[in-house]
Amino acid sequence: MSNSAGPLAGKTVAVTRPEHQCGEMVEIVENLGGTPYVAPMIEITAPEGGELGEFIDKTASGSFDQLVFLSVNSVRCLFEEAQRTEKMEHLLEGINASMVLVIGTRTQKELDDRGVKNGVVARIQSTDGVLDALGGELKGLHIGLPRSSMANSELGDSLKARGAQVTEVTAYISRPPADRSRAVQLIEDLAAGKVDAVTFTSASTAKNLTEIAEKEKRLRQLHEGLGRTVVAAIGPRTKVAIEELGFKVDIVPENHSIRDLVEALVSNLK
Repeated sequence: MSNSAGPLAGKTVAVTRPEHQCGEMVEIVENLGGTPYVAPMIEITAPEGGELGEFIDKTASGSFDQLVFLSVNSVRCLFEEAQRTEKMEHLLEGINASMVLVIGTRTQKELDDRGVKNGVVARIQSTDGVLDALGGELKGLHIGLPRSSMANSELGDSLKARGAQVTEVTAYISRPPADRSRAVQLIEDLAAGKVDAVTFTSASTAKNLTEIAEKEKRLRQLHEGLGRTVVAAIGPRTKVAIEELGFKVDIVPENHSIRDLVEALVSNLK
């Protein structure tokens, strides 16, 4: 229940995160008095084929000197596959025998909850933050990188350029929601001025919303709606992706976390 005396009282904030991951943002918005508008723009599914299983086997055998986890989903999906194939114990032993670098405190907590105690959180939650945390020359280092199907090659290429051997694997499939109805409703409500702010926590959330708008012939309506609404991006790379789609971005928090993103809305929605 929303706090009617909070700084976001009377404000509606759209949450575009995956359905199973929107709880934290919904709770923060409500605690600040706002009304969360849940409209997931991403669905997360497991990849097909045996590549993820092979990656688990390599991790368990100690093949990697360093593992890099970029998101909660990369951790969750890797462990779910290990559980499905009855390799959980071996995976955990392999991870704990490696150096582990993570993006975000929530990713760290996901690892902690699963028994991984040697993770180090990158100071900056970005590709540059990973490179900075790993240092300069990486020659001879074998790095394991489980990632989204939507991730670009920038991080892997940068690690290889510094001399690392990099094994990348698709840990999960990120795609637009099969049911477009909530996206269409969000577009209509944005255009009607019923939403005060919309939050994007990844480039994919913005790209998927735009893709649906194009397919539903509502792209102009989306541009009109976002043009009159406060648009918040969790970090600089998400901001760039949104701007490349032709939309303006009003807010990028200094610290790229869910809480900081929502709290940054307060001063912009007064």
